[in-house]
Amino acid sequence: MARVTVQTIAREANVSVGTVDRALNNRGRINEETRRRILEIADQLGYHPNKIASALGRQRKLRIAAITPCNPYFFYRHIRDGMEDAVRETLDYGVTVDQIVCDSLYVDDQLKVLRTLDYSRYDGIVLNAGGDGLNECINEIVDSGVPVVTFNSDAKHSKRLFFVGENASQSGHMAGDMMGRLLGGHGRVAVMTSFFHPGAATERRDGFLDALSRYPGISVVGDYEYKDDEDKAYNVVRDVMTHFPGLDGVFSNSATGSAASGRYVAEMRPAKRPVLIGYDVTEPVEKYLKDGIFDMAIDQEPRRQSYNAIVLMYKHLTEHWVPEERELGVRVHMVMRYNAEEHSMAHVLKENIII
Repeated sequence: MARVTVQTIAREANVSVGTVDRALNNRGRINEETRRRILEIADQLGYHPNKIASALGRQRKLRIAAITPCNPYFFYRHIRDGMEDAVRETLDYGVTVDQIVCDSLYVDDQLKVLRTLDYSRYDGIVLNAGGDGLNECINEIVDSGVPVVTFNSDAKHSKRLFFVGENASQSGHMAGDMMGRLLGGHGRVAVMTSFFHPGAATERRDGFLDALSRYPGISVVGDYEYKDDEDKAYNVVRDVMTHFPGLDGVFSNSATGSAASGRYVAEMRPAKRPVLIGYDVTEPVEKYLKDGIFDMAIDQEPRRQSYNAIVLMYKHLTEHWVPEERELGVRVHMVMRYNAEEHSMAHVLKENIII
């Protein structure tokens, strides 16, 4: 009869090996019902722990670098909350997570950090990547034997192991179609793009424009880059609305642009309020939604993304696990006035995808 292992129990219970380990050793956070079910399965199968293997396993220490921007703070603090959730989740297993910050998603800001990082010190790197401008650097890290996982925004043509985040093009299409519907198929729209370099920002923009092209009565007055700087984004909104009086709609493709466009309309109260559509239900945008200033924001669950990137990297390092697909999508939601609080990043709780 084949020896019953932790992997055997994990298959029978349809959970991860890490979850079985937590249940059998009574450590870390685990749902009580899941713990009881695992213990019952272990008993039914006649499981006997290999104490020597367990002792050796506990000697294995892992170090992961988690790299993300620090600006805008009102968005990235939620990314860091997800990281802290993952740190607490893996602490019992001897995992060290070094949280390293760069100024922004601007490729040059990220390269400054990556080029000075001693990646030989790490077993894995999770990166909130700014786009394909990082491909060469990521490939160099991977070729040295250190796996890289991206999250929130991607460098999809690099050798990264996999990506955790939204389908940027698809969510852009959602925003574009909603803009067309809210405008009744007619009007003038300004597009605000955080960064013009290839990555999630331009994929969102391109998806938005493609969907909007299905409404021939809508024209786009311009596409404006604001480099994810809130003051610059505010000035862009001010200038475009001054230049195009009675502008019908503004689309912004990041939390920064959404906060800036909402702030401008809230402060200036133009005679004709444009339809505002953007991303991320940060605290400012939640208020603008509730006050009827902002029309729709796309919730991409950033806290969940950073949490899962670290936990899944741990799963890869300890179990040699790799996903069937190189892109692990998260759910995105269209958020309006009456469900703003439900999706507010100030109130949302972590939801594990690994039990």
